Amino acid sequence: IGEITHDTKLVPIGMSVNDFANEDAENVVNALGNDAHRFSGKTILISGGAGFLGRHFIAVFRHLNGGILEKPCKVISADNYITGEQVALHGSAHHDPNIIDVWADVSHPLPVREDLDFIIHAAGVASPVYYMKYPLETIDSAVQGTRNLLELARRNPGLEGFLYFSS
Repeated sequence: IGEITHDTKLVPIGMSVNDFANEDAENVVNALGNDAHRFSGKTILISGGAGFLGRHFIAVFRHLNGGILEKPCKVISADNYITGEQVALHGSAHHDPNIIDVWADVSHPLPVREDLDFIIHAAGVASPVYYMKYPLETIDSAVQGTRNLLELARRNPGLEGFLYFSS
């Protein structure tokens, strides 16, 4: 049926993890229908952009920017890479100049100087192995990180949405 990848997801035999992620992003975009156009020309901040959920959101926005949106959206991916190495969000086949990868730690205020339309808070330590290794950082990203991003949301009066994922 499939094989288990390093992300512990089942990927059909003969399909690469990237192909699987792209197919999943396409399915999400199709399910959004006309609501996908709400992101046209918008700026989105994703905390934890290099994590499991963050990478999937970026794949969706990359797909939207690939010809679905009238005007591409800009995505700011913020991550401190505490639980892994920094991975390139821009493979040669997936380069999108509207996706910006920055090192940032949500337990400190983020120096974002532009208007944001959406904030997706997906930063967090989501593994029991890392909970034990980084107990204070786990709490800080959940509590102080959420507070900092809510403060950032308050400074953006045109913000259309704030989505929080908790582990």
